[in-house]
Amino acid sequence: MRFAQRSVLMADPNWNKGFYYDGLPPHTGMKLARQIATITYRSGPEWDQRFGRKLRPMPQDQSPDPSNPRVPALCPDFLIETYLDYQGEQFCLKYDANSLIYISKAMDLFDMTASSLTALNLTPPPPRTSPPPLPPSLSAHPSSPRHEYYHSHLSHSKSHPPPTNPPPHLPDLAEGFRPLTNTPVLVLGVQSDILFSVEQQREVADALRMAGNQMTDTRVASIEVKIKKLDGELGRYKEQMSKLRNGPGKNAIQERALRTLKQRRMYESQLAQLAQQTFNMESAALATENLRNTMATVDAMKLANKEMRKQYGKIDIDKIESVQYDMEDLLEQANEIQETLGRSYAVPDEIDEADLEAELDALQLEEEEEGASYLADLNKVPDFLDEPPVELADTPAKEAVKTSA
Repeated sequence: MRFAQRSVLMADPNWNKGFYYDGLPPHTGMKLARQIATITYRSGPEWDQRFGRKLRPMPQDQSPDPSNPRVPALCPDFLIETYLDYQGEQFCLKYDANSLIYISKAMDLFDMTASSLTALNLTPPPPRTSPPPLPPSLSAHPSSPRHEYYHSHLSHSKSHPPPTNPPPHLPDLAEGFRPLTNTPVLVLGVQSDILFSVEQQREVADALRMAGNQMTDTRVASIEVKIKKLDGELGRYKEQMSKLRNGPGKNAIQERALRTLKQRRMYESQLAQLAQQTFNMESAALATENLRNTMATVDAMKLANKEMRKQYGKIDIDKIESVQYDMEDLLEQANEIQETLGRSYAVPDEIDEADLEAELDALQLEEEEEGASYLADLNKVPDFLDEPPVELADTPAKEAVKTSA
């Protein structure tokens, strides 16, 4: 995005390679660069929610005529176009073009990884051995309850473990953040920002934790250390009491053990409260995320309902019924045509069961008068033969006799 801003700015002829101070400034290039930058400040859904497809109002001398549609123009016609145009015009009057180019390039070159710092021959300072001093408002009142938890209250980000699939440059960035090991850091991100996305802010927070910066967890860690220390003291008191007889000495050690136990119970109560606070924060964050998802779902349902109403508004149920009736009539006509084409011609239609029986009886009489054919029984001897056929026995074959002369 910043490269696109510099490109349109330097493409303005009035920029004159940076030597424009004695002439006209690159007004058009600055205006376009500002418009590009303004788009990156908010996400698409936010632009849509704020402006949508709203048109700018017509001038008073051009009252809209319901009979004539609005004629589109190449000048800013939508509200979003007028907003970007205004932002660009205001920026041209307040900012220097060369300053924008150099600062934009410096932002692109900014790199906190250890390899980049080494390439620039920069020696990072050693990390702090302890957190920085308190501000004057707290150092003047050391008994304030905010005094103990000052360094742990600086970060309001929900704690989360390191990423499961870290980007390749994350270890190098963590090494570059090594000097900030004991320095409280507040990392903020804006959900609607495109140029500096929230994912990049999470990478910064993860790199700080990988570098050893655990300021967000110092309260819990410090209380756990104190509880372990008190457990050691209670163990020593128990050992001493086991070696002493009943008397003033044993009673004194028992009183110390009771005070130590009260302190331990107090720290345990604080630890439980901190755990409950963390749980409440995570629950609130989860509820907020669920509410955000619910609102997105409701918005999608509203949009779908609007689109369905819009589409159903184009449908006329009377026309659909008329089409159904027309199709029914056409199908009936098609059936009539088929019946007409299948009609028989010159065939007597007045034939009943009596006619059918008479016709069958007549056919039977004709068969009796004609008689049966001799071919009906293949094994029967024909009537024109006087004598039955005689079967001849097989005559034996004579053997040839050889005679000698």
